[in-house]
Amino acid sequence: MKKAIFLTAIIFLTTALLCSCVKSDSIPFFADKDSAFADACMEELYDAIKHQDAENIKAIFSKKSINEAIEMDMEIDNLLSFVQGELISWHRDESPIVFDTVEYGRKTKQLVTWYNLNTTEQSYSVLLIDYPIDTIDAENAGLYSLMILRTEDENKLEGTWEEWMVPGIKLWNSSY
Repeated sequence: MKKAIFLTAIIFLTTALLCSCVKSDSIPFFADKDSAFADACMEELYDAIKHQDAENIKAIFSKKSINEAIEMDMEIDNLLSFVQGELISWHRDESPIVFDTVEYGRKTKQLVTWYNLNTTEQSYSVLLIDYPIDTIDAENAGLYSLMILRTEDENKLEGTWEEWMVPGIKLWNSSY
């Protein structure tokens, strides 16, 4: 009997250890779901910018991001002014980078995704840092950070996405 309990415990612990090491983006089913979620967020953002709808842009962001942003309404106005021309299209550069955290059975999922946004006048690179799931901090669920820059300025961009991850909207301009 002791051997059976010991063997069951070893199998359980080994399975738990192996499962915790698998990133969800390495499994096609989960990667497709993560990409679809990230793309849905970008599509909402695209439509809101296209219609100059500040309220819908704000609604995409998490409560935590809105509360921590310096001045969300001003940031949204600046975003709408920054994007020049009529929107034509957007596309994702590659699959989102996915970070899963589990604490005491509660889960946080962070998606980091780069997009290209094209208008009649300009091309932009857009970084979205989103928390589609956060049962650790419910106010964090939603878009946390958006950074946008002209594609022509990408080679002047310095730092890492962790450094750019600020609540709200960050407009990156080479003249800053």
